[in-house]
Parts: sequence; structure tokens; C-alpha cells
Amino acid sequence: VRDVTKGLKEARYLWTTVAYVLWPRGARKLLASLPVDCPVDNFMAWLMSEKKLCAFAVVPELVDQEGEWDFKSDVPHSDDFVLDL
Repeated sequence: VRDVTKGLKEARYLWTTVAYVLWPRGARKLLASLPVDCPVDNFMAWLMSEKKLCAFAVVPELVDQEGEWDFKSDVPHSDDFVLDL
């Protein structure tokens, strides 16, 4: 992880992401990589690890998830899915 400035870090991989801010260029990269065949945070993390998508993390976090990551949700979670690399 590289410090960009105080409170902003360039990330090589993010796991269990809660909120996103996308620039049009990043959105085009995601669309060009369709279909998404896993949870979106895994998909974005894979693109980051392949250096196809640049991502940043804000510290401390700006968004707090309402509930626990696996509580009252019908969305598959990263821990329930294994990437086939």
C-alpha cells in the first residue's frame, strides 16, 4: 500500500469493500471487463491485482456498514466464493 496523501492510500487489493466512488474512466474499465462472475469486491480486487484497475482506500473509513458483513443479507459474500485463478 502506497501513501498518496494523509488519509489516502493506493491499494493493490481490497477485500469486503462497503462503498465505492467511481470516475468515468474506472467505470469504463469495469464495463470492458464484463461479465462479473463473482462478488463485485472480489472482481474489483482481481482487476486491481492484475493492474487493470487503480483503487484507493480512505483511512479512517468514511462509510460504516449498517450490520455485520454476513448478517441479514441475501448477497453472496467474499468468504463464500473462491476465485479460480
